[in-house]
Amino acid sequence: MLATAQWGAIEDVDPAEAKRQFDVNVFGAANLIQLVLPTMRHQHAGKILNNSSVGGQLYSRLGGWYYASKHALEALSDSLRLEVKDFGIDVIIIEPGGTATNWQQTAADHMVATTPKNSAYRRMVEAYALGSWNFQATGDDIARLMLKAVNAQRPKTRYQLTLLDTLAVVAARKLSYKMFDRIIHLEMRAADRGLARREKAQAGRTPHRA
Repeated sequence: MLATAQWGAIEDVDPAEAKRQFDVNVFGAANLIQLVLPTMRHQHAGKILNNSSVGGQLYSRLGGWYYASKHALEALSDSLRLEVKDFGIDVIIIEPGGTATNWQQTAADHMVATTPKNSAYRRMVEAYALGSWNFQATGDDIARLMLKAVNAQRPKTRYQLTLLDTLAVVAARKLSYKMFDRIIHLEMRAADRGLARREKAQAGRTPHRA
């Protein structure tokens, strides 16, 4: 199932868009699971792979609705794993980070387009949209990770794609919330400085009328 991401400040995102995100990322997966479980229980075997994200264990600014949907998917998967274990069914969570697709840029562009010009979060949004999306992992890499999980005799509960993904998850689980917040704030300040530099450069290129 194709996941969706509605980025933006929680206050600014249209409730209908937020609900659509949960329809796709959570209820869509749940509906498919309900359809396949009777057959898996009957054959006393099966593997359910839910494609989540490192965002299922993290949080940051402007991604609240997306992260909430991924956290919900992971909680659903954890509860399901306990429910179906005795039926010989494994529930596996795939947690990729950024990938070499246009997904991140498309989400950032949509966020800028849908954030009101007079929003209190407009500058934060513009700074975030300047981020670099030069990820190396591909969709094929995720597919190979899923195949590894499917073929594992005793699969892990969660699979991350890269070392950086794993470190991000470990940091989120091991650091205190206040320490993790500080890291996010440092990232935000760096993004804001990047936006200020761009604005300064644009101002320098603007011709002055006599």
